[in-house]
Amino acid sequence: MKLKYLIVTFLLAQLFNCNGSGKSDDGNAAALLLLSDSGSKPVSSSASVSSGAVGSATTTVSSGVYTTSVNATSSIEWVYVSLKNGGAKVTSSDTWDLKFQRMNVGTYSGTSVTGGGNGGACTTGSTDFNATWTGTECTRSVDEQLISSGGGGAASFNASVNPILASPLDSTTKPANSPWYNYSSEHVLTTRNFAYIVIGSDNTKYILKFLDYYSSAGTSGNPKFTWKKI
Repeated sequence: MKLKYLIVTFLLAQLFNCNGSGKSDDGNAAALLLLSDSGSKPVSSSASVSSGAVGSATTTVSSGVYTTSVNATSSIEWVYVSLKNGGAKVTSSDTWDLKFQRMNVGTYSGTSVTGGGNGGACTTGSTDFNATWTGTECTRSVDEQLISSGGGGAASFNASVNPILASPLDSTTKPANSPWYNYSSEHVLTTRNFAYIVIGSDNTKYILKFLDYYSSAGTSGNPKFTWKKI
């Protein structure tokens, strides 16, 4: 029985292969990602929201400010979210506002939508989510088919994302304040704390700031963000 316990313990250790920061590295399963990311950053805030099952989105609201957690742990499927419907998960055939696949983010625009779309995003260059925003502080960028060569720590990648929010790390034309995350040498993602203006599918404008990439259990691929209508 003791031998069986030791074998199981060894196999579990190999499976989760924690890095030096205590965050479990899931890079081997990230073939379609911009880079090899990892997970294990518990959120202790009382405002944290469980993102539930794979492919789900959960939103809470307080005084007109929304907090949304998306379980986008799949490296193949996208999760579509409607901001105009209060952060609800919708399907790709609906007029969604944001889409998520792990750290990747797309808007209802450009190459992410057949025939284009009215959405987009831009960066304010500020970290002050609570400033007074009019939506005219920056010029929208639409989604593009972006390709990562696999350099700069990134895995090879080819998908439609918004360059302001999710430009590949090794992109030579990466816009300022993009992507929304920092990527450490220990394969850990942390938010850059910039406030972004997101234009929805119906041209409604929102101010949005990413809070985390990890669930309360420490699993990567669970982007969490706060947002409100401008």
